[in-house]
Amino acid sequence: MTPVSSVPGLPAGFERIFTSRLIRADGIRQHAVIGGDGPPLLLVHGWPQNWYAWRLIMPELARYYTVVAVDQRGTGLTDKPSDGYDTGTLAGDLTALMETLGYDRFAVVGHDTGMPIGYALAADHPHRVDRLAVAEAVIPGVTPSPPLLGTSQSNNMLWHFPFNRLEHVNELLVAGRENIYFGWQ
Repeated sequence: MTPVSSVPGLPAGFERIFTSRLIRADGIRQHAVIGGDGPPLLLVHGWPQNWYAWRLIMPELARYYTVVAVDQRGTGLTDKPSDGYDTGTLAGDLTALMETLGYDRFAVVGHDTGMPIGYALAADHPHRVDRLAVAEAVIPGVTPSPPLLGTSQSNNMLWHFPFNRLEHVNELLVAGRENIYFGWQ
């Protein structure tokens, strides 16, 4: 366990409640920030985020739950293997993480890309998920997909999904311009 005191922008007293942990589960090293007291609550972030996206609400949630804010496979301090980024594998990662932490059943909150991951977790492991709350994304295979060539508003909101799937060229285009890329997000 590592204190989170060196992380900037945390609410007052955060480091007294939460610790940063690296946990080997499902064949990868996963990072989670954990704290609080009560039934387990898994927080699954969106893109381009990691556990830090939840930092402002974590202290209040920790009054009622044991909060586990995770970095998904490929983000933050969690391992970044070359494959396994489908929702089923990502859900399996999180189920293994919670099992390794000793939680047989837990609640899940997911937003943005955490929404389809949380949905897959509940669909594939219904005996493990006590409750599910999801928001702010489509669920592939359930929600109708937006058209490939949509409105300007849709393109502005969704262009990064196919862009991020490219191999190598996207990193070359963004290198040295990360502020522009992440600033648009």
